[in-house]
Amino acid sequence: MRTLPRRDQRFEFYENTLRERLCDIRDMSSRLDVLRQSACGLLQSFGKEDSTSLEEFTIQVQNLERYECEESTIVDLKTRLQQEQQKVHNYHKRLEKIQAKIDQQKEKEDAWRRRSSWRLRLLWGVTSILVIVWLLVTSSSEGETLVMLNVENPKGRI
Repeated sequence: MRTLPRRDQRFEFYENTLRERLCDIRDMSSRLDVLRQSACGLLQSFGKEDSTSLEEFTIQVQNLERYECEESTIVDLKTRLQQEQQKVHNYHKRLEKIQAKIDQQKEKEDAWRRRSSWRLRLLWGVTSILVIVWLLVTSSSEGETLVMLNVENPKGRI
């Protein structure tokens, strides 16, 4: 009957081993349950974040569509700006030409003033000499006339 106790021992050993394995399986099941709950919570959280991200992405796409219209406006404004810059450049060239003409005219006026000044001084000099000569001629002829009057009329009566 020796075999009976050995069998009982074996059964006990297997039973204990099975119980330990069942406990381990229950622990693993409870840990898996906790993990499942965490995964569910994380999945719900990701779902909320995903919907929020999807809404933001949709808004951004709509904004990009609006920016396409604004992009054409920007291109139009760039074109207008380039045209206006070209106009400013052309006006600047015209202004430079006008400034060059003004400078030439000023140079001509300065040259004319120098020539006129020289001519005017010459004219004044000639006129002054003529006046002085005329005064000298008239003053000497008046003196002769007075002397002649005195000779004819010694009493000083005319």
